[in-house]
Amino acid sequence: MKRKVLYTVIASLIFFTACEESKAKNTVKNDEKTVEVTKNKAGEATAQNTVQESDGFKEVAPEKVPRTLLSALMKTYPDAYIQKISVNDDGVYRLDGSMESDGSKVRYYAKADGTWLVKDDKGNFVAKDNN
Repeated sequence: MKRKVLYTVIASLIFFTACEESKAKNTVKNDEKTVEVTKNKAGEATAQNTVQESDGFKEVAPEKVPRTLLSALMKTYPDAYIQKISVNDDGVYRLDGSMESDGSKVRYYAKADGTWLVKDDKGNFVAKDNN
């Protein structure tokens, strides 16, 4: 199961790295929407809309996720299948996905160094108590 997650991450990194090398990007922000205009090798322009969520998290490409965080994910949550990784301006990563065993939705928060976080009563991120 850990190998499956690792292979998926590696394949994603290779794919996105190849895609990024072949595109020139321009980004235009409008309110909470971001429009990304790209040009492929043939020079054809395409546009892709991404929405920055109101809580300040913005989706990041797999190759931008620190390896220490990915290692911590595989060690702590080997059954998690992560579909989306976002980060906020404070460097807090949000990982959204589901559990392979039962399909239940999961959301984890962590620092780049793999420290798992939870929100306290005031909505602030604090280190997760492992007890």
